[in-house]
Amino acid sequence: NWKDLDGLTIAHHMMFWSKVDYLLQTHPKKFGEFILAMSDPIFRPGEAAHIDQVLRTQETVFPRVFGVGLDELEAKWNEWVLDEYPAK
Repeated sequence: NWKDLDGLTIAHHMMFWSKVDYLLQTHPKKFGEFILAMSDPIFRPGEAAHIDQVLRTQETVFPRVFGVGLDELEAKWNEWVLDEYPAK
């Protein structure tokens, strides 16, 4: 469960950043829209958003901006990774 941020490994961080790389390379404008949409409803000056609030917002905003759900993102990212980072 990645809600336990202290338990994340370097491999987790690499996977997360690979997904960001995928979105930036394949949908740069939509990625910017997504970041703006994610920050608007949940962050207020001087307050930190709770992780559950961030996840709920992400589950709503992501399909609205990208036109696909998070499961489809995972499948498309898996295909992209195999092409972008060939096995050595």
